[in-house]
Amino acid sequence: MKLMLRALPVLFSVLISATVAVYAQNDAEGFLLAAREDSEVKSVDNQIKYLDEKPYRLAPLQKIELRTASNQLDPTRQEYGLRVNPANPWELRNNNQYFRQYRSMLALERGVLLKEALYERYLLLADLRYHQELKNVRQKERELIDTYIGIMEQQQYSDFFDGEDYVKLKLDQIDRDVEAEEAAFERDDVARQITTIYKTDTDPTAWKSDTLTFERMMMIVDSIFSVPATPSTIAYHNERITLAKKEYTLEKANVNLGFVQATYEEFRKAQGRHPWSISAGVTIPIFNPNKGDMAKRKIEMMEEEQEKQEVSTEQQTASIRAREQLRNLIKRYTSIQEKIKSLRVDNISKTLNTMQGNNPAVRIRLNANILKLEIVAVKLKQSVYYAYIEFLAQMDVLQQTPMINYFTSDLRAME
Repeated sequence: MKLMLRALPVLFSVLISATVAVYAQNDAEGFLLAAREDSEVKSVDNQIKYLDEKPYRLAPLQKIELRTASNQLDPTRQEYGLRVNPANPWELRNNNQYFRQYRSMLALERGVLLKEALYERYLLLADLRYHQELKNVRQKERELIDTYIGIMEQQQYSDFFDGEDYVKLKLDQIDRDVEAEEAAFERDDVARQITTIYKTDTDPTAWKSDTLTFERMMMIVDSIFSVPATPSTIAYHNERITLAKKEYTLEKANVNLGFVQATYEEFRKAQGRHPWSISAGVTIPIFNPNKGDMAKRKIEMMEEEQEKQEVSTEQQTASIRAREQLRNLIKRYTSIQEKIKSLRVDNISKTLNTMQGNNPAVRIRLNANILKLEIVAVKLKQSVYYAYIEFLAQMDVLQQTPMINYFTSDLRAME
Protein backbone atom coordinates (compact mmCIF):
# COMPACT_ATOMS: atom_id res chain seq x y z
CA MET A 1 0.00 0.00 0.00
CA LYS A 2 2.83 2.37 0.93
CA LEU A 3 4.60 1.48 -2.30
CA MET A 4 1.48 2.36 -4.29
CA LEU A 5 1.15 5.68 -2.49
CA ARG A 6 4.78 6.50 -3.21
CA ALA A 7 4.26 5.65 -6.88
CA LEU A 8 1.19 7.89 -7.25
CA PRO A 9 3.11 11.20 -7.49
CA VAL A 10 5.39 9.70 -10.15
CA LEU A 11 2.43 8.34 -12.10
CA PHE A 12 0.62 11.66 -11.76
CA SER A 13 3.63 13.61 -13.09
CA VAL A 14 3.96 11.22 -16.05
CA LEU A 15 0.29 11.66 -16.92
CA ILE A 16 0.59 15.43 -16.62
CA SER A 17 3.67 15.53 -18.87
CA ALA A 18 1.97 13.30 -21.44
CA THR A 19 -1.12 15.49 -21.38
CA VAL A 20 0.98 18.62 -21.84
CA ALA A 21 2.81 17.03 -24.79
CA VAL A 22 -0.45 16.06 -26.48
CA TYR A 23 -1.93 19.47 -25.77
CA ALA A 24 1.07 21.26 -27.22
CA GLN A 25 0.99 19.02 -30.24
CA ASN A 26 -2.73 19.57 -30.75
CA ASP A 27 -2.25 23.34 -30.58
CA ALA A 28 -0.33 23.38 -33.87
CA GLU A 29 -2.85 21.04 -35.46
CA GLY A 30 -5.69 23.12 -34.07
CA PHE A 31 -4.10 26.16 -35.68
CA LEU A 32 -4.08 24.36 -39.04
CA LEU A 33 -7.65 23.10 -38.63
CA ALA A 34 -8.77 26.64 -37.79
CA ALA A 35 -8.19 27.46 -41.46
CA ARG A 36 -11.76 26.23 -41.95
CA GLU A 37 -12.87 29.24 -39.89
CA ASP A 38 -11.10 31.70 -42.15
CA SER A 39 -13.39 34.60 -43.05
CA GLU A 40 -13.28 33.93 -46.80
CA VAL A 41 -13.89 30.21 -46.31
CA LYS A 42 -16.81 30.90 -43.95
CA SER A 43 -18.26 33.36 -46.44
CA VAL A 44 -18.38 30.64 -49.11
CA ASP A 45 -19.78 28.18 -46.55
CA ASN A 46 -22.64 30.58 -45.86
CA GLN A 47 -23.35 30.94 -49.58
CA ILE A 48 -23.43 27.16 -50.02
CA LYS A 49 -25.71 26.79 -47.02
CA TYR A 50 -28.04 29.42 -48.47
CA LEU A 51 -28.17 27.73 -51.90
CA ASP A 52 -28.89 24.36 -50.25
CA GLU A 53 -32.24 25.84 -49.20
CA LYS A 54 -33.04 26.29 -52.94
CA PRO A 55 -34.21 29.92 -52.75
CA TYR A 56 -33.59 30.28 -56.49
CA ARG A 57 -36.54 28.20 -57.65
CA LEU A 58 -38.83 30.22 -59.91
CA ALA A 59 -42.60 30.16 -59.64
CA PRO A 60 -44.54 28.51 -62.49
CA LEU A 61 -46.33 31.84 -63.00
CA GLN A 62 -44.27 34.80 -64.05
CA LYS A 63 -46.88 37.40 -63.11
CA ILE A 64 -50.62 37.90 -62.61
CA GLU A 65 -52.38 41.07 -63.73
CA LEU A 66 -55.82 42.39 -62.78
CA ARG A 67 -57.21 44.51 -65.62
CA THR A 68 -60.22 46.64 -66.25
CA ALA A 69 -61.45 48.60 -69.23
CA SER A 70 -64.40 50.88 -69.96
CA ASN A 71 -66.26 49.80 -73.12
CA GLN A 72 -67.23 52.97 -75.05
CA LEU A 73 -66.76 54.97 -71.81
CA ASP A 74 -70.10 53.61 -70.68
CA PRO A 75 -70.06 52.96 -66.90
CA THR A 76 -72.57 50.15 -67.39
CA ARG A 77 -70.26 48.39 -69.87
CA GLN A 78 -67.19 47.97 -67.62
CA GLU A 79 -64.92 45.02 -68.45
CA TYR A 80 -62.74 43.07 -65.97
CA GLY A 81 -59.83 40.80 -66.84
CA LEU A 82 -57.37 38.47 -65.19
CA ARG A 83 -54.14 38.00 -67.17
CA VAL A 84 -51.64 35.29 -66.29
CA ASN A 85 -48.13 35.15 -67.72
CA PRO A 86 -46.81 31.58 -67.30
CA ALA A 87 -43.09 31.12 -66.71
CA ASN A 88 -40.97 29.86 -69.54
CA PRO A 89 -40.37 26.12 -68.79
CA TRP A 90 -36.94 26.26 -70.46
CA GLU A 91 -36.07 29.21 -68.27
CA LEU A 92 -37.21 27.29 -65.16
CA ARG A 93 -35.04 24.33 -66.05
CA ASN A 94 -31.99 26.40 -67.02
CA ASN A 95 -32.31 28.52 -63.89
CA ASN A 96 -32.21 25.43 -61.67
CA GLN A 97 -29.25 24.02 -63.60
CA TYR A 98 -27.40 27.34 -63.34
CA PHE A 99 -27.66 27.54 -59.56
CA ARG A 100 -26.80 23.88 -59.10
CA GLN A 101 -23.69 24.54 -61.17
CA TYR A 102 -23.06 27.68 -59.14
CA ARG A 103 -23.22 25.61 -55.96
CA SER A 104 -20.66 23.14 -57.39
CA MET A 105 -18.42 26.04 -58.35
CA LEU A 106 -18.64 27.44 -54.80
CA ALA A 107 -17.62 24.06 -53.35
CA LEU A 108 -14.47 24.10 -55.49
CA GLU A 109 -13.84 27.76 -54.68
CA ARG A 110 -14.03 26.85 -51.00
CA GLY A 111 -11.34 24.24 -51.55
CA VAL A 112 -9.08 26.79 -53.25
CA LEU A 113 -9.60 29.32 -50.44
CA LEU A 114 -9.04 26.65 -47.78
CA LYS A 115 -5.79 25.67 -49.48
CA GLU A 116 -4.63 29.30 -49.44
CA ALA A 117 -5.49 29.65 -45.75
CA LEU A 118 -3.66 26.40 -44.92
CA TYR A 119 -0.70 27.48 -47.04
CA GLU A 120 -0.32 30.68 -45.01
CA ARG A 121 -0.60 28.76 -41.73
CA TYR A 122 2.02 26.20 -42.74
CA LEU A 123 4.37 29.05 -43.68
CA LEU A 124 3.82 30.67 -40.28
CA LEU A 125 4.61 27.41 -38.49
CA ALA A 126 7.77 27.06 -40.60
CA ASP A 127 8.72 30.65 -39.78
CA LEU A 128 8.13 30.03 -36.08
CA ARG A 129 10.41 27.00 -36.15
CA TYR A 130 13.06 28.89 -38.13
CA HIS A 131 13.14 31.92 -35.82
CA GLN A 132 13.17 29.66 -32.76
CA GLU A 133 16.21 27.75 -34.07
CA LEU A 134 17.90 30.97 -35.20
CA LYS A 135 17.33 32.48 -31.75
CA ASN A 136 18.95 29.43 -30.15
CA VAL A 137 22.04 29.73 -32.39
CA ARG A 138 22.27 33.48 -31.76
CA GLN A 139 22.08 32.77 -28.05
CA LYS A 140 24.96 30.30 -28.39
CA GLU A 141 26.95 32.96 -30.26
CA ARG A 142 26.36 35.45 -27.48
CA GLU A 143 27.38 32.94 -24.80
CA LEU A 144 30.44 31.94 -26.80
CA ILE A 145 31.69 35.49 -27.25
CA ASP A 146 31.12 36.16 -23.55
CA THR A 147 33.31 33.15 -22.80
CA TYR A 148 35.90 34.38 -25.31
CA ILE A 149 36.05 37.81 -23.69
CA GLY A 150 36.42 36.17 -20.28
CA ILE A 151 39.38 34.13 -21.54
CA MET A 152 41.05 37.21 -23.05
CA GLU A 153 40.61 39.17 -19.85
CA GLN A 154 42.37 36.36 -18.03
CA GLN A 155 45.15 36.49 -20.64
CA GLN A 156 45.70 40.25 -20.56
CA TYR A 157 49.16 39.84 -18.97
CA SER A 158 50.21 36.97 -21.20
CA ASP A 159 51.66 36.79 -24.72
CA PHE A 160 48.29 35.62 -26.08
CA PHE A 161 46.61 38.97 -25.30
CA ASP A 162 46.14 41.47 -28.13
CA GLY A 163 44.57 44.82 -27.29
CA GLU A 164 43.16 45.41 -30.77
CA ASP A 165 41.61 41.95 -30.85
CA TYR A 166 40.06 42.61 -27.46
CA VAL A 167 38.48 45.88 -28.64
CA LYS A 168 37.11 44.20 -31.78
CA LEU A 169 35.76 41.42 -29.63
CA LYS A 170 33.90 43.87 -27.39
CA LEU A 171 32.36 45.46 -30.48
CA ASP A 172 31.43 42.02 -31.77
CA GLN A 173 29.81 41.33 -28.40
CA ILE A 174 27.47 44.29 -28.97
CA ASP A 175 26.65 43.01 -32.45
CA ARG A 176 25.89 39.53 -31.12
CA ASP A 177 23.61 41.02 -28.45
CA VAL A 178 21.74 42.99 -31.10
CA GLU A 179 21.42 39.93 -33.37
CA ALA A 180 20.16 37.79 -30.47
CA GLU A 181 17.56 40.40 -29.58
CA GLU A 182 16.49 40.72 -33.21
CA ALA A 183 16.08 36.94 -33.46
CA ALA A 184 13.96 36.91 -30.28
CA PHE A 185 11.86 39.80 -31.61
CA GLU A 186 11.27 38.09 -34.96
CA ARG A 187 10.22 34.88 -33.22
CA ASP A 188 7.83 36.74 -30.93
CA ASP A 189 6.42 38.66 -33.90
CA VAL A 190 5.59 35.42 -35.73
CA ALA A 191 4.05 34.08 -32.52
CA ARG A 192 1.87 37.20 -32.29
CA GLN A 193 0.71 36.70 -35.88
CA ILE A 194 -0.28 33.14 -35.07
CA THR A 195 -2.18 34.08 -31.90
CA THR A 196 -3.95 36.89 -33.78
CA ILE A 197 -5.13 34.50 -36.49
CA TYR A 198 -5.81 31.58 -34.16
CA LYS A 199 -7.40 33.74 -31.42
CA THR A 200 -5.82 31.70 -28.65
CA ASP A 201 -4.17 32.55 -25.34
CA THR A 202 -1.58 29.76 -25.63
CA ASP A 203 2.02 30.60 -26.41
CA PRO A 204 2.96 29.24 -29.87
CA THR A 205 6.64 29.21 -28.88
CA ALA A 206 5.78 26.43 -26.39
CA TRP A 207 4.13 24.25 -29.02
CA LYS A 208 5.75 20.91 -29.66
CA SER A 209 7.46 20.55 -33.05
CA ASP A 210 7.05 17.21 -34.76
CA THR A 211 10.25 15.69 -36.10
CA LEU A 212 10.13 15.21 -39.86
CA THR A 213 13.40 14.03 -41.33
CA PHE A 214 14.32 15.27 -44.78
CA GLU A 215 14.64 11.68 -45.96
CA ARG A 216 11.03 11.04 -44.93
CA MET A 217 10.03 14.37 -46.48
CA MET A 218 11.37 13.32 -49.89
CA MET A 219 9.58 9.97 -49.59
CA ILE A 220 6.31 11.85 -49.01
CA VAL A 221 6.99 14.17 -51.94
CA ASP A 222 7.83 11.32 -54.32
CA SER A 223 4.75 9.39 -53.22
CA ILE A 224 2.45 12.37 -53.87
CA PHE A 225 4.17 13.15 -57.18
CA SER A 226 3.67 9.58 -58.41
CA VAL A 227 -0.13 9.88 -58.13
CA PRO A 228 -1.13 12.71 -60.50
CA ALA A 229 -4.55 14.24 -59.99
CA THR A 230 -6.53 17.10 -61.47
CA PRO A 231 -5.64 20.19 -59.41
CA SER A 232 -8.61 21.81 -57.70
CA THR A 233 -7.67 25.14 -59.31
CA ILE A 234 -8.09 23.62 -62.78
CA ALA A 235 -11.35 21.97 -61.72
CA TYR A 236 -12.49 25.33 -60.35
CA HIS A 237 -11.84 27.06 -63.68
CA ASN A 238 -13.64 24.23 -65.50
CA GLU A 239 -16.65 24.81 -63.27
CA ARG A 240 -16.53 28.55 -63.98
CA ILE A 241 -16.50 27.85 -67.74
CA THR A 242 -19.47 25.51 -67.37
CA LEU A 243 -21.21 28.11 -65.21
CA ALA A 244 -20.76 30.76 -67.90
CA LYS A 245 -22.27 28.35 -70.44
CA LYS A 246 -25.24 27.74 -68.14
CA GLU A 247 -25.71 31.46 -67.70
CA TYR A 248 -25.56 31.95 -71.48
CA THR A 249 -28.30 29.32 -71.91
CA LEU A 250 -30.33 30.97 -69.16
CA GLU A 251 -30.07 34.38 -70.82
CA LYS A 252 -31.14 32.82 -74.11
CA ALA A 253 -34.25 31.28 -72.52
CA ASN A 254 -35.16 34.43 -70.60
CA VAL A 255 -38.01 35.27 -72.95
CA ASN A 256 -41.67 35.97 -72.11
CA LEU A 257 -43.64 32.94 -73.29
CA GLY A 258 -46.99 34.70 -73.70
CA PHE A 259 -50.21 35.09 -71.69
CA VAL A 260 -53.63 33.67 -70.86
CA GLN A 261 -56.41 36.11 -70.01
CA ALA A 262 -59.93 35.64 -68.68
CA THR A 263 -62.31 38.57 -69.24
CA TYR A 264 -65.63 39.26 -67.48
CA GLU A 265 -68.18 41.61 -69.11
CA GLU A 266 -71.32 42.12 -67.02
CA PHE A 267 -73.30 43.90 -69.75
CA ARG A 268 -73.33 40.74 -71.92
CA LYS A 269 -75.87 39.15 -69.57
CA ALA A 270 -78.47 41.69 -70.72
CA GLN A 271 -77.79 40.56 -74.28
CA GLY A 272 -78.31 36.91 -73.37
CA ARG A 273 -74.65 36.06 -73.83
CA HIS A 274 -72.02 34.58 -71.49
CA PRO A 275 -70.10 37.27 -69.58
CA TRP A 276 -66.85 35.24 -69.62
CA SER A 277 -64.29 35.05 -72.42
CA ILE A 278 -60.76 33.73 -72.64
CA SER A 279 -57.91 34.97 -74.79
CA ALA A 280 -54.32 33.80 -75.17
CA GLY A 281 -51.14 35.01 -76.82
CA VAL A 282 -47.78 33.43 -77.66
CA THR A 283 -44.54 35.40 -77.91
CA ILE A 284 -42.46 34.64 -80.99
CA PRO A 285 -38.86 35.60 -80.06
CA ILE A 286 -37.67 36.75 -83.48
CA PHE A 287 -35.27 39.18 -81.80
CA ASN A 288 -33.83 38.12 -78.43
CA PRO A 289 -33.65 41.17 -76.13
CA ASN A 290 -30.84 39.56 -74.08
CA LYS A 291 -28.22 39.44 -76.83
CA GLY A 292 -26.03 41.95 -75.01
CA ASP A 293 -25.91 39.81 -71.87
CA MET A 294 -25.35 36.69 -73.95
CA ALA A 295 -22.34 38.34 -75.60
CA LYS A 296 -20.93 39.14 -72.14
CA ARG A 297 -21.20 35.48 -71.13
CA LYS A 298 -19.37 34.45 -74.30
CA ILE A 299 -16.53 36.83 -73.42
CA GLU A 300 -16.43 35.45 -69.87
CA MET A 301 -16.11 31.91 -71.27
CA MET A 302 -13.18 32.99 -73.46
CA GLU A 303 -11.45 34.69 -70.50
CA GLU A 304 -11.91 31.64 -68.27
CA GLU A 305 -10.57 29.33 -70.98
CA GLN A 306 -7.47 31.49 -71.34
CA GLU A 307 -6.94 31.69 -67.59
CA LYS A 308 -7.38 27.94 -67.24
CA GLN A 309 -4.71 27.33 -69.88
CA GLU A 310 -2.30 29.66 -68.10
CA VAL A 311 -2.92 28.06 -64.69
CA SER A 312 -2.63 24.56 -66.15
CA THR A 313 0.72 25.34 -67.80
CA GLU A 314 2.03 27.00 -64.64
CA GLN A 315 0.99 24.15 -62.35
CA GLN A 316 2.49 21.48 -64.59
CA THR A 317 5.91 23.09 -64.30
CA ALA A 318 5.56 24.49 -60.76
CA SER A 319 5.19 21.10 -59.06
CA ILE A 320 8.22 19.71 -60.92
CA ARG A 321 10.22 22.85 -60.16
CA ALA A 322 9.30 22.75 -56.45
CA ARG A 323 10.25 19.07 -56.22
CA GLU A 324 13.65 19.59 -57.82
CA GLN A 325 14.30 22.70 -55.76
CA LEU A 326 13.47 20.76 -52.61
CA ARG A 327 15.86 17.98 -53.60
CA ASN A 328 18.70 20.45 -54.29
CA LEU A 329 18.13 22.33 -51.03
CA ILE A 330 18.24 19.10 -49.03
CA LYS A 331 21.55 18.20 -50.72
CA ARG A 332 23.00 21.59 -49.77
CA TYR A 333 21.73 21.25 -46.22
CA THR A 334 23.26 17.77 -45.91
CA SER A 335 26.57 19.09 -47.24
CA ILE A 336 26.60 21.89 -44.65
CA GLN A 337 25.83 19.42 -41.87
CA GLU A 338 28.73 17.21 -42.96
CA LYS A 339 31.08 20.21 -42.86
CA ILE A 340 29.89 21.09 -39.36
CA LYS A 341 30.36 17.50 -38.25
CA SER A 342 33.90 17.37 -39.66
CA LEU A 343 34.87 20.62 -37.92
CA ARG A 344 33.66 19.32 -34.58
CA VAL A 345 36.17 16.48 -34.59
CA ASP A 346 38.37 16.74 -31.49
CA ASN A 347 41.54 16.04 -33.49
CA ILE A 348 41.14 19.34 -35.35
CA SER A 349 40.81 21.29 -32.10
CA LYS A 350 43.84 19.53 -30.60
CA THR A 351 45.93 20.21 -33.69
CA LEU A 352 45.01 23.90 -33.69
CA ASN A 353 45.73 24.17 -29.98
CA THR A 354 49.15 22.61 -30.47
CA MET A 355 49.93 24.98 -33.36
CA GLN A 356 48.85 27.98 -31.30
CA GLY A 357 50.69 26.99 -28.15
CA ASN A 358 47.65 25.51 -26.41
CA ASN A 359 45.81 28.81 -26.50
CA PRO A 360 42.25 28.08 -25.17
CA ALA A 361 40.88 30.88 -27.34
CA VAL A 362 41.58 28.78 -30.45
CA ARG A 363 38.78 26.35 -29.66
CA ILE A 364 36.45 29.30 -29.04
CA ARG A 365 37.21 30.80 -32.45
CA LEU A 366 36.68 27.42 -34.09
CA ASN A 367 33.29 27.02 -32.42
CA ALA A 368 32.35 30.57 -33.45
CA ASN A 369 32.98 29.67 -37.10
CA ILE A 370 31.01 26.46 -36.69
CA LEU A 371 28.08 28.54 -35.40
CA LYS A 372 28.26 30.63 -38.58
CA LEU A 373 27.78 27.43 -40.57
CA GLU A 374 24.91 26.47 -38.27
CA ILE A 375 23.18 29.75 -39.12
CA VAL A 376 23.55 28.92 -42.81
CA ALA A 377 22.11 25.47 -42.08
CA VAL A 378 19.14 26.97 -40.24
CA LYS A 379 18.40 29.27 -43.18
CA LEU A 380 18.71 26.37 -45.62
CA LYS A 381 16.34 24.36 -43.43
CA GLN A 382 13.76 27.13 -43.66
CA SER A 383 14.14 27.15 -47.46
CA VAL A 384 13.60 23.37 -47.47
CA TYR A 385 10.34 23.75 -45.56
CA TYR A 386 9.25 26.58 -47.86
CA ALA A 387 9.87 24.41 -50.93
CA TYR A 388 8.06 21.50 -49.26
CA ILE A 389 4.99 23.61 -48.49
CA GLU A 390 5.04 25.06 -52.00
CA PHE A 391 5.10 21.56 -53.49
CA LEU A 392 2.17 20.44 -51.31
CA ALA A 393 0.20 23.51 -52.38
CA GLN A 394 0.94 22.94 -56.07
CA MET A 395 -0.16 19.30 -55.79
CA ASP A 396 -3.41 20.37 -54.07
CA VAL A 397 -3.12 18.01 -51.11
CA LEU A 398 -3.24 20.49 -48.23
CA GLN A 399 -7.04 20.83 -48.22
CA GLN A 400 -7.95 17.24 -49.03
CA THR A 401 -10.10 15.44 -46.49
CA PRO A 402 -9.32 14.06 -44.04
CA MET A 403 -6.91 16.91 -43.47
CA ILE A 404 -3.35 15.69 -42.87
CA ASN A 405 -0.61 17.24 -40.78
CA TYR A 406 2.22 17.22 -43.33
CA PHE A 407 4.76 18.20 -40.69
CA THR A 408 4.48 14.72 -39.16
CA SER A 409 6.44 11.68 -40.32
CA ASP A 410 3.39 9.41 -40.13
CA LEU A 411 1.14 11.93 -41.95
CA ARG A 412 -1.22 12.01 -39.01
CA ALA A 413 -4.84 12.89 -39.77
CA MET A 414 -5.99 15.97 -37.86
CA GLU A 415 -9.70 15.15 -37.93
